[in-house]
Amino acid sequence: LKPATRLDPRKLAETYFNFACAEAELGHKPGALQALKGCLGAAKRAGAERLAHYRQSIQSDDSLKSLRGTRG
Repeated sequence: LKPATRLDPRKLAETYFNFACAEAELGHKPGALQALKGCLGAAKRAGAERLAHYRQSIQSDDSLKSLRGTRG
């Protein structure tokens, strides 16, 4: 994901979110949690609306259900 850090924060948040979903579905919880941290950091830089969107998506996306209740 390192080259992706040059993306616009909105695109970077989306990239991290998609990566987190893939990692979670593969059972790689540490990688998924790390990607979610990146997602939220990029979303924060993109603005309050994006941050709220991803916070809600993290709570509702079925791909991330294995992470619910996990603290990173």
